Formats: sequence, C-alpha cells, structure tokens
Amino acid sequence: MPETGGHTPYIGHTWKRCPYSAWYKTNYYNNGYIGNSTNPNLPISDARITTHSDTEGTMITAHTGHVWGFKCMDDACWYYINMGRRYFES
Repeated sequence: MPETGGHTPYIGHTWKRCPYSAWYKTNYYNNGYIGNSTNPNLPISDARITTHSDTEGTMITAHTGHVWGFKCMDDACWYYINMGRRYFES
C-alpha cells in the first residue's frame, strides 16, 4: 500500500506513574530520586502513599479541556479518596 502522507493510523501511547502510589515511592523516593512528576510538593509523605491495586500507579494520558496531561484512574489513590477528584498533572 502506498504512503499517503506523514501520518499513520496508529495512536501513540504515553504514561507516567502517580506520585501517590507505592510503586512511585519504591522506585523513586526510596532510591533518592524525586521522579518525573511535576507536582511541586514532592516527595509525598508516607501517610499519603497508597497501593494502587488496579493500576500500580500508572496514569493515563488525559485532556482537561484546555491542557493535556496525566490522570490517575486508580480508585485506591489517596488523592482520589481524600480530594474527591482524580489526580491530574500536566
């Protein structure tokens, strides 16, 4: 099939880990790194770290209406439980 331009029918995939997840703590905080989060309050205190049983802390690419970023969709996230909304960072 000939190429029709510079685009493909395949959607790219990108993700980050939630800084409120046990995975993030184990792989970043415990190793002396802040990680790749843009949250200005890093590191997150141990009292706010939860085991993200459904996602292991993997956030999805999301759009808030005016900016692209990453959203934690795990129901066990401390932020979701205590703030009543999904954690999002751009």
